[in-house]
Amino acid sequence: MRQPRKINKLRIIEDRLKRLPVSFTLNEALKYIDIAGIKSRQVVCDPFAGAGILGIACELLGIKSINIEKDSANFSILKKNFSSIRQLLPNKSIRAQNFNADSEKVILNSQIDAIITSPPFTLYKTYGNIMSLKDYQQYINKLALIFKKLKPFLKSDAKILIKFGNDIYKSQKVPLKKKLIEVLSQVGFTLTNKNSIKEVPSDKKKFCISLLLFSNKSKDISKIIDLTREIKDRQKVWPGFPPVRLFLWQKKKNNKGWNGSKVSFPIHELTHIDYPFHGFSTAAKGLLYDLKIYRGKGRRVMNQDKIPDVRFLLFPKDIPITNEIITKIIKLKRVRFVGTEYDTLIPEGWGNKTKGHLDLLRRNILIIENLKNVKKLPDREVEIIALPLKVDCDGSPVRIVAFT
Repeated sequence: MRQPRKINKLRIIEDRLKRLPVSFTLNEALKYIDIAGIKSRQVVCDPFAGAGILGIACELLGIKSINIEKDSANFSILKKNFSSIRQLLPNKSIRAQNFNADSEKVILNSQIDAIITSPPFTLYKTYGNIMSLKDYQQYINKLALIFKKLKPFLKSDAKILIKFGNDIYKSQKVPLKKKLIEVLSQVGFTLTNKNSIKEVPSDKKKFCISLLLFSNKSKDISKIIDLTREIKDRQKVWPGFPPVRLFLWQKKKNNKGWNGSKVSFPIHELTHIDYPFHGFSTAAKGLLYDLKIYRGKGRRVMNQDKIPDVRFLLFPKDIPITNEIITKIIKLKRVRFVGTEYDTLIPEGWGNKTKGHLDLLRRNILIIENLKNVKKLPDREVEIIALPLKVDCDGSPVRIVAFT
């Protein structure tokens, strides 16, 4: 296991921490962080934080943690543990976000690299208010809702490690682990370790705990590559263009009202489509086109000597579009869109920029500029969707993605 650097007080820290019966030990938390492959400055979430041991381990390794604990008494222990760390390691900057709230309701504002947690599973022993086996199923369904809520915040390669087991209810074994795997698969997680890592507790006659490792990938193995640039406030624009503005013009005050944002931009500055009206005053604007044309096969251009004949031709920055390339494109039958990572079709020094635009637009070949991630596309045809705004202009911002 990777050992944290410059931690010579590990034993003292572990002795100082207050643990709950079902929570991690500090060594367990460090081991699980290592299994998930989490590095410094990444983000780990524990939606059932208990005494906050995982968050303490993250702090020692320079990892940001999000710790959510519903029970107020447990949360009080969590705060005391973090207070102890501040005293023992005064030079450490606490990177944790701690919430005394239900994980299903807490408001998050971070992308997450991993979930590492141990939800309660000895319900009958811990809570004592389990009335029937149906209560267990309701609890598992509740867990599914919590993980479903967290999923949009997870990065595509995120790992989910869950320390979990079965329960004993009135001398009857309750297969909670199997039920948890089933509901998490239904909300889009895939179990990656078929033979779970066994963790045998002290009362091994009753429980067999497993470390379940999931990935944030469902059985659908397709990958989405976003080819769209982000809109940023006051980003650099083409000389003479009005500025891009993105700001909060109305703020929520005293938990009343709403936050309201405003964005303004020149259409031809963002990732956008040029319609023929951009170059010809009597030509077609955006609303003339049927939605069906914005979906089809696309391919990135690998070299300027071989131009594929597909609906979407996408050029990375290392292959600038020249007038010679445009001449080749015009002769192809299937091409409807020509895209480039540059902010103009033909960058400075590669020919007559105006002529290239006009030659394509007069033939109803639309232009997409300011793309990104084109080189991430595989060397084969992929499905492309490029949806513009429903606006009758000479161009439109577009969200363009590839399904590989």
